Amino acid sequence: ALPILIFKDPSDDAVFACQTTTQIDKPRYRRNGVLIQDIQEAGMNKETIIRLEYHSRYKIENPEDLKGPIGKLSERDIDNFLEKLVRVRQREYRIENSLELW
Repeated sequence: ALPILIFKDPSDDAVFACQTTTQIDKPRYRRNGVLIQDIQEAGMNKETIIRLEYHSRYKIENPEDLKGPIGKLSERDIDNFLEKLVRVRQREYRIENSLELW
């Protein structure tokens, strides 16, 4: 089992989990995810991508039930994560709103 990244959305205090993968060579994961730069600080032992696609983000209803952290993202990884999350969400929003269902 791979670790997950937990983050709180400041707009509504919702807590989300993002899947991670060590399959860093897959173009889809590179396009829709962010490669952790400081893997040891994050508690990883291999290069890891945080997956940011909609189907890889989950809202956590009971965050108090989660196990403790194995690490923490560095400041530069947090910045990279937030920048990429915004871009992925914008792309998803455009795709969702360009669909016309008949």
